Amino acid sequence: MRRRSILTTFLFTTALLIVLFLWRGGHWLVVETPLQPADAIVMLRGSTPERELEVAQLFNEGLADHVLFVDFSTHNTRLLDSLELDLPLGVANTITTLQHLGIPESHITILKGDISSTRGEAIAIRQYLETAGEATVRTKDLSPQRIIIVSSPPHMRRARLLFRRELRKLQAQPVYGRKTFRPDVELIMRPSPYSDFQAKGWYRHRESARSVVFEYVKLAAGSW
Repeated sequence: MRRRSILTTFLFTTALLIVLFLWRGGHWLVVETPLQPADAIVMLRGSTPERELEVAQLFNEGLADHVLFVDFSTHNTRLLDSLELDLPLGVANTITTLQHLGIPESHITILKGDISSTRGEAIAIRQYLETAGEATVRTKDLSPQRIIIVSSPPHMRRARLLFRRELRKLQAQPVYGRKTFRPDVELIMRPSPYSDFQAKGWYRHRESARSVVFEYVKLAAGSW
């Protein structure tokens, strides 16, 4: 009798968790915070042109006057480059798209990343902010930095987790012989509204289901 009770409880709990996952699993991944003017827009790579469209809209609305993204080489990019096609690929494609949408090239900074992953992008942004922070200290301006991170909706929670973790490593900068604690970088998470991701009923849409499963596997495995 006791074993049956335990089994019933286990099956009921499992069924409840499955229902909850199907109902809210897609929504939980989508993180969005209120928009405010920022020092820069960070565009995470992938899903062209849905991310570029949102970045351009934010830029043209005056929410930030600088765009950052990380250039890293993937296997498919290298294969395409090897074909020597007369097409804008990789970074060239991104820059062409952003310029077409109204962002001058002089307002775009391309950073180098060693790892083709979100964690690699977070590391590159942290290193850039450390360098920028040294210049900021020299001008005696210690105001907090604020960046807007643009990516696809299901990617937002993992992106925030990785950026928060990496930006905690920002080093304090010396000011006239004394060490001053560096203010936290405020993250504004902005999922692209141009995505076709379906948070509600994600399991009925193949691409949405693939994105949800991928994100949860990444979050659970810690291979970010």
